[in-house]
Amino acid sequence: MQINTVDIKRKLLRYIDNFPTLKGIAYSLLGKAHPIFLDYLPQGRPRYEYGIQPHALLNERINKYRSVFQSHLEAFLQYYDNFVQIPKIAKPKSTLPRWENGWLSSLDAIALYSFLCINRPRYYF
Repeated sequence: MQINTVDIKRKLLRYIDNFPTLKGIAYSLLGKAHPIFLDYLPQGRPRYEYGIQPHALLNERINKYRSVFQSHLEAFLQYYDNFVQIPKIAKPKSTLPRWENGWLSSLDAIALYSFLCINRPRYYF
């Protein structure tokens, strides 16, 4: 009888999902993860969100340049026809542009493309 080690590992990893500390140790030993062990339970709640008082310094700076941000966003609209040609997803291992790409959010990609088109820098690093 031949023992399938891959199947044993898979079953073991599935079993230890019920034990977070043990799972962290096992994944670390297998080189699959680098857990951080805490002495306390994290409280997952935002400090700043809609309906709660905004972060004072960030709010001040955003408001100071709000009209600049608005004019940039409006300038991006001139490239709308180019943006709608980009598919949301692409075939696996595709090098073509796509909105869901794992590197840039859609707004960041729009801003990067637009600023390059508007400013036409000699070099882009």
